[in-house]
Amino acid sequence: MQTGEEKEEKDFQPDISAGGRILPFATLKKRNEFEKLRKKGRVFKNRHLVLYVLPQEEGNQLRAGFAINKKTGKAFQRNKIRRVLKEILRKVKIPYSIDVFIIVRHTINEAGFEELKNQLENSLRQFFQSER
Repeated sequence: MQTGEEKEEKDFQPDISAGGRILPFATLKKRNEFEKLRKKGRVFKNRHLVLYVLPQEEGNQLRAGFAINKKTGKAFQRNKIRRVLKEILRKVKIPYSIDVFIIVRHTINEAGFEELKNQLENSLRQFFQSER
């Protein structure tokens, strides 16, 4: 019989691309990295998130940065949203290294985990299909 952790892990197998792999996760911190993503990255917008995605020239990791407005809620709510998005990104299988900048819209409080996961995966799927 499966425990709760095993079942949750089994259920969370995104199908972004065939041959994808889970890459080490890092956080974008420098201003010039964010500016580069905003200028050169592809934009994907949905109800709760705006994503800027750019392939890395070199490296073997998924790097992500977050922008969460104070309209979203108090600090603990913004931190929870950041933790949830990081966990979703950690589990996503991708074919090569990318940088992702996620801008969170204040409507995110209405969304559940599954809805966020689906929106993020769909945006990344669109990016990888367009890059082929």
